[in-house]
Amino acid sequence: MNELKKYDFKKEEWSIYQNILYFYLPDGRSKSIWNNTFAEKKLKVIATGRNRNTITIVLNLAKNTKI
Repeated sequence: MNELKKYDFKKEEWSIYQNILYFYLPDGRSKSIWNNTFAEKKLKVIATGRNRNTITIVLNLAKNTKI
């Protein structure tokens, strides 16, 4: 996490909660330095990213699935 404090993310915001990195990109991900490679190199983790719409769909599918 200290590694991320070295960067100026301008209007972008981020936080880590329970080993999950959350970030807000007001100008979109395509104009941001945030990507999986950046996160993996700086945080030394394996990363994957999902936007809010995708998470909402996955949660709704999980609620409606009988196991």
